[in-house]
Amino acid sequence: MTLSDILRVLPTLEQEELRKIKMTCDFMLKGLSGKSVDSVIVDEVSSDEASLFYSALVEELGRLGVTTPPWHAFQRLDIYKNYQANFPLLEQYVAKTFPSVNLRDRQRLYYLFAGIVAQKVKEWDLPLTLGVVCRNLNKVPSIVAGEFPGYAESGLLSIVLQWGNRNAGT
Repeated sequence: MTLSDILRVLPTLEQEELRKIKMTCDFMLKGLSGKSVDSVIVDEVSSDEASLFYSALVEELGRLGVTTPPWHAFQRLDIYKNYQANFPLLEQYVAKTFPSVNLRDRQRLYYLFAGIVAQKVKEWDLPLTLGVVCRNLNKVPSIVAGEFPGYAESGLLSIVLQWGNRNAGT
């Protein structure tokens, strides 16, 4: 499909479809934090915050040797229920702690949170699987408080995130 073909189809799409395309493009243009476009599976990127976090989780677990299904297949698994139950707590924590975070920084937060949950699961001597990580997503606020004591309450966590972004060259 050429760019002309894509542009020709855009006016025929519904508002929600256009919003998903915009979020995907924004993510690919701004949210990659140094990763190549090829490393992002577009099926895993949508306007849905849960799928944005899942894309970070897939990459972090993959880095640790854990295989994960694509987003559409994951949604059909029993462990998705744990994810659905626990992800809103993570989302609320991000909204409370980072009230004006943009998409790029939210994605960076998601990578950070996915990584620290996976690391804690290993420290707790639990099997590092997608299911175990999903069951422990609700612990992100307490893990962050333990790893960065007082930072969230004082607003320093958002400053650390901004500082990290400057150091990453973005």
